[in-house]
Amino acid sequence: MWVASQRHQRPVHEPTTAKLVIAGHGLLYACMLLLPLAGIMIMIGGGYGLTAFGFDIFAEGEKVAWAATLGQLHAPLAWMLTALIIVHTAMALYHHYIKKDNTLKRML
Repeated sequence: MWVASQRHQRPVHEPTTAKLVIAGHGLLYACMLLLPLAGIMIMIGGGYGLTAFGFDIFAEGEKVAWAATLGQLHAPLAWMLTALIIVHTAMALYHHYIKKDNTLKRML
């Protein structure tokens, strides 16, 4: 009989490894949240305006200096997300092919 709690149990890690896993996942989620926000800041800061659901939040032509400054984080965040995805993929493959545990199967 299939029991949901047995299927979705987290693997047990060493304390230092567990901290790295938690930090890595936290950084992945932070980048996925902050990257689009930084892109929006580029649009607002550059004077392109921002329209959502038919409402003008920032009118076109208005340049907002603080938004342009925050928008400069877009490229470093994109590179950080790319690096995190590569490391995340490499670790999943490491667990599957070298450690031969069920981590990758559990992710799927």
